[in-house]
Amino acid sequence: MNYNEAKKKIFRGRLIGGSLFAVAGLTFLISCLKFLYYGLDAGDPLSHALAAPFQRLVSTIYLKTEFLNLFWEYAPTPDARNHLSLPNFYFALVYLAAFIGTIIFRYANALAKRVGTAEQIIDDERIRHSIRRSALQHDRTSIEDQLEILPPNRDSIWKQFHALYFAPLIVTIVGGVMAAVLIKYFHLG
Repeated sequence: MNYNEAKKKIFRGRLIGGSLFAVAGLTFLISCLKFLYYGLDAGDPLSHALAAPFQRLVSTIYLKTEFLNLFWEYAPTPDARNHLSLPNFYFALVYLAAFIGTIIFRYANALAKRVGTAEQIIDDERIRHSIRRSALQHDRTSIEDQLEILPPNRDSIWKQFHALYFAPLIVTIVGGVMAAVLIKYFHLG
């Protein structure tokens, strides 16, 4: 890809990655808040007492963010008692979409860094040519058209899969096991 194609790719990557992360991240956050509101109260007095502060907090957040009604209405509410339910599947998709948005945005930033280096090379080349005062004048557009920019290889989706998917998944599983042990130990379930 040449310089201009790389600039377009950077713009598209930042726009798509940033938008995807913003929407999926907000949906993920609201899903977590909806879980705190609906999922913690198991019906007994102890769980109701433990869930009440969280419910008041989420209620206050909901009332202060009425402009996000679309997200509050369509964000899935995870079900901790039924792991294979459809809302949990949608929650996992939203979670995955947030990480894909992050990967796309990081790729665009890495490409922007390479383009920044290329811009520095172009400016250095122009300075060298102006010092030599060669008969053949090189302007910026001719150098940009000849310049080839290779995309960065280190920020592919598959190489970030471990850091962005497996690590949070393992932390979530360990946290779930610890929560189950605490629930069983304190007889909350």
